[in-house]
Amino acid sequence: SYQPETLITDCTAIDLDFLAIQGQFESGTKVGIEIGERIYREGAFSHPVAKLTLDNPLSEDVPRGTRVMGVAISSQVGTVEGVTRDFWARGDTEVLVEYAISPDQSNYVQCQVGANPKPNFKGCFIDSGVLTVPEYQLSLPYSYDEETDNMNFRAIEGFSHYAQDLMAECEGNCPYPEFEIFAEYYGMPDYADTIITSAFNGETTFLANGNMDFSLLGDDGRAAFLERAMITMNIWMWVIRQMNFAIDICEGRVDCPEEDEFCEESPGLHAWDRGVAYYIGTLNTSPGSNNGKMLYNLANEECTQFKTCSSTGDSLTGEAFVNSEILDNFRGGQAKIMNRDCEGAKVLKDSIASLMTIPLIQGTLRYAHLLWDAEDYWEPYGGQAAAFAHSILPLVHECDKDAATLIHENLRVQNNPNVDFVAVKRALERNYACLKVTCSQVGGIYNEFSNGQYLENAEPCTEFFGKVTMDVDDD
Repeated sequence: SYQPETLITDCTAIDLDFLAIQGQFESGTKVGIEIGERIYREGAFSHPVAKLTLDNPLSEDVPRGTRVMGVAISSQVGTVEGVTRDFWARGDTEVLVEYAISPDQSNYVQCQVGANPKPNFKGCFIDSGVLTVPEYQLSLPYSYDEETDNMNFRAIEGFSHYAQDLMAECEGNCPYPEFEIFAEYYGMPDYADTIITSAFNGETTFLANGNMDFSLLGDDGRAAFLERAMITMNIWMWVIRQMNFAIDICEGRVDCPEEDEFCEESPGLHAWDRGVAYYIGTLNTSPGSNNGKMLYNLANEECTQFKTCSSTGDSLTGEAFVNSEILDNFRGGQAKIMNRDCEGAKVLKDSIASLMTIPLIQGTLRYAHLLWDAEDYWEPYGGQAAAFAHSILPLVHECDKDAATLIHENLRVQNNPNVDFVAVKRALERNYACLKVTCSQVGGIYNEFSNGQYLENAEPCTEFFGKVTMDVDDD
């Protein structure tokens, strides 16, 4: 487990957005995909904000972060509290209020609207009332539309859409090294959102490398790709971004964010905690749980297929070994940030980033094998294979351009089952050392119906004096 030292309950709730998106995709309809796209772009559960129209212009300036109060729609909630989202200038008639967040995850906020297909209005401001600003003794009559003016300032799209500003051209140690590899390979900073947009639209991508034609997939195949790519592309890189940002703050390369009330005492701690929030989410109920939707859950799913679960990494059940290692490093990084050992936190960040590639490799291998072993091309497998592969192609390309080309040619979106699993496996395995992972960490695809056997040609590789050896049948 990981114990945050700062308030992150609404960050953690980003997995509820994904859960809602997944629910829409499961309808199997074009309308479901359209609603899912709206949630992806506008959000539903994280960082709720109300846009209020004042009856009269503000009589004085109100700084960002000032406490405000109003009346909730539900009498059971009663009073709504929040803070000014930005600087309110004298004369303004339209203002933004961030809803207050509770540390109780089960009740972190009671206004969940945005693009939520099942909105919760209980803790939203009433549609017409008086907003009070106790510190400035202001009473401000207002009105707003509770359905359209309650929005979210955090959405899964934004983790890629704002990459140019927050990972490439930001202050501090930018461009962040992990992000730079991906941006250079795909030829654009918002590569993840660009790819996902093409998948939503059923169009061809126009990237520097790794192009796909989503017109070859039907709704089921595109939904499978989208579900996976949102986690393995958008969320994956954003977790690493948060750790890099935390280290920048720790080192004094960037100023404390205005909204970070913990920064003066522990610079970078809130950003680090947020990175962990995005990795785990809210839905995991216990170590090894498969109830969640974020990267933590993905690692737990893959370890059951590769026999890399438990603290020893050789079991089919329990928490993924990679998760045990990542959480140890998250906890260690938190302690180092709190002690202002910024360089020590950076070492652990680098380790976490390498460990986070392991489930991506496992997923790529698993779906490549499923396609190779199938008589006919099944679109959901193809969508999953493409999403996993395109989440690691830039890293493989950085090590071995030919290997990346081979993996892309086999696993890009297509509508035929001609996948050379053995070649894909070899292309990945010969680059494990460069990717900073090992054969034992990745494992092999286990045959759950046999006694200690792996699937055909899917055995774990072995390291011999630093070199990988592979036991596969070329026939």
